[in-house]
Amino acid sequence: MAKRTKSAVKKAASKTATKAIESAKVKKQISNTDLPRKTLEECLDVARPIHETYADSNVSWDEIAAALSRGSQTAAFKYLVWGAQAYGLILRDGEAYQLTETSRKIFAPESEAERRESLIKASTIPTILSRFYTDYNGKFLPEGEFFDNILNSRYSIPKDRINEAKDIILSNARYCGLLIEHDSGKMTIRLEGAPIRNESQPEISIQSEIDNGSSEIDSENICFYITPIGDEGTEVRRHADMLLKHLIEPAFAKFNYKVIRADKIEKSGLISQQIFEYLVSCKICVADLSYGNPNAFYELGIRHMIKKPSIQIIRKGDKIPFDVSQGRTITVDISDTYTVMDKIESAKNELMEHIKAILDPSSSGQSDDNPVAVYLPKLTIRMI
Repeated sequence: MAKRTKSAVKKAASKTATKAIESAKVKKQISNTDLPRKTLEECLDVARPIHETYADSNVSWDEIAAALSRGSQTAAFKYLVWGAQAYGLILRDGEAYQLTETSRKIFAPESEAERRESLIKASTIPTILSRFYTDYNGKFLPEGEFFDNILNSRYSIPKDRINEAKDIILSNARYCGLLIEHDSGKMTIRLEGAPIRNESQPEISIQSEIDNGSSEIDSENICFYITPIGDEGTEVRRHADMLLKHLIEPAFAKFNYKVIRADKIEKSGLISQQIFEYLVSCKICVADLSYGNPNAFYELGIRHMIKKPSIQIIRKGDKIPFDVSQGRTITVDISDTYTVMDKIESAKNELMEHIKAILDPSSSGQSDDNPVAVYLPKLTIRMI
């Protein structure tokens, strides 16, 4: 009898453990930042009254609810506001909310092209949407149960959110002009320059030989500016100097941050070594990807590997050879002499929004659009 009782206890314990595991799988949550519960078009309704009624002023949660004639504590309204934040349409500032530069370009664009670019930027900010559009760029979308299985197995979307996720993916792509619907009934996503994704995600651990304790660089309140520099007097140098003086430094000055560029490192020693130390130690990096400079991409790659926050900027007209992070890249239009200062000011506002988000105490301190973090989440770097 004792043996049977012991066996029964073991079986009961086993069943309990199995149920706990299954329950944990069922309860697995996808954050609103990864996948909003509302479409981009729906969430624009949150940002619209801030622009049209409140003239881009900061507004409270209750004021937004009143403008939409919705209950401020209803789940539907909360999902709309959280979705607007996830798409980068509004930014929380204390207890108030403000419009982002992306929203301003959607509601008051200088051209239809600028509006479309901003819509695409917003739709590719949430991590899962960015991954999906990139993975299926130029490919036929899966259909039926296969589509469901892909969303569940590859993107870890719970089964009870599959239909919602499909609707958001397709609705956003259609609204932003990314969806091609063929006569055969098949559908294709069309983005430019999407990378080929490697499906394997091995667990990798890399030990860095940089002695983190011996570095003399004070990384607090430092932004390292990755940029093509060029020789004195060249177009590339003038470009780098202009953005440093009129965009990067003024934006970071608002947060009491000092900006360091490679050619302006003041400490004695090997410049190359100090560049590496800044790349791995400073809290924020800004990477200018203009001119397709290989050194800039190399340095950004190092920054991605250590999974620390980076903000990308690029000159309008230059192409990024990958778009996993396209939603987080600030495009600076300096093509027109007569509007360049307005464009710089707009880019500065957008840059400050990114800085504020990174410095938010609730932030993970890791860029959620970093392709290394997205596709190799198990990779770790140990500083020894």
